[in-house]
Amino acid sequence: MGQLRWTYLDDFGGKYNVGLYHGENSGHVMLYVNSSIVLIDFSIKDTKKYSLFIGEELCDLTLEKKNGNFSYGLVPNTEVDTRLNQLRRRINIRDNIKTCFMGFLLVVLILSINFFLSSCS
Repeated sequence: MGQLRWTYLDDFGGKYNVGLYHGENSGHVMLYVNSSIVLIDFSIKDTKKYSLFIGEELCDLTLEKKNGNFSYGLVPNTEVDTRLNQLRRRINIRDNIKTCFMGFLLVVLILSINFFLSSCS
């Protein structure tokens, strides 16, 4: 029987207790977040993927069957166009612009020092 628990911490300080039950013989799946059932599915006996929101984060729950045994994964989906992912992209663009600007300033500073030192000689 697959029974797992995760503690998911979001970007805003939220803490979520996520639990999964997957019946060995029946294949029934139940997923809960903070003691609230968010997913029930029956007779899952092969690989399957679910998408669900945990707080503001879209997450992918994967039940993967390998060699007769299941492995489970819960990961944030950062590819789908959600409000949170849009915010992340804007922050990444802003950070990239800042990095390029700082690099440009560093090059200008080095060239200025080099020019000053060569003109003093």
